[in-house]
Amino acid sequence: MLAHPGVSQEITAQTCDAAAACFAEVVAQLDRSRAGGALRDVSFLFVASLVTGMVDATLNYITQNPEHRDRHADAGLEALWRFLG
Repeated sequence: MLAHPGVSQEITAQTCDAAAACFAEVVAQLDRSRAGGALRDVSFLFVASLVTGMVDATLNYITQNPEHRDRHADAGLEALWRFLG
């Protein structure tokens, strides 16, 4: 929903504004990570897409392999922190 707010007629500008307010700190963290690292010369949306891909992959593995959910959750979080670091 947040990555593609234009795909639903039910998502209003008000809903998008509320979501943006909730994610203001996430946006700030991504900007800080991007500014000081190897991704400083790419767009914010590119970095956000990479993060979204990592989160999606982690959630897909957790869903498909619930018996290993803790391992995948820990690995996904570790990879994300290293990426943002």
